[in-house]
Amino acid sequence: DYPTKVVKAKPRCDFCCVCVLEILNQERNQSGGRFVLIKRPEEGLLAGLWEFPSVILEEEADFETRRNAIDVYLKETFHVEAKKTCSIVSRRELGEFVHIFTHIRRKIYVELLVVQLTEGETDDLFKDHAKDNLTWK
Repeated sequence: DYPTKVVKAKPRCDFCCVCVLEILNQERNQSGGRFVLIKRPEEGLLAGLWEFPSVILEEEADFETRRNAIDVYLKETFHVEAKKTCSIVSRRELGEFVHIFTHIRRKIYVELLVVQLTEGETDDLFKDHAKDNLTWK
């Protein structure tokens, strides 16, 4: 008559690549830059929290595939495109880690991308082009 132990469902595995995007000031003699943050949707996992731009991957992917996924996301969302709207100052992989939720085991790959807007471009580039349904800073 003791309670029986319930078998827990195995957490699903997913994969995510995150881009810490820093936009340097137009004037090169100024120090510092700005980091882009995106607000998550009001429903679902981590609802309403702020995060760096990220892309959920269908499966575990190699470095080049992850980088391409981030490039496509930044181009579609903010029209950030190397050699057209900005120049890449630095780009490197920072590492990876696993975050375990109660029902999800998420492997997260993180990269740092530092860009300088090209001559004639301003921060208005982002104001005018970010997707309408996206809240970001």
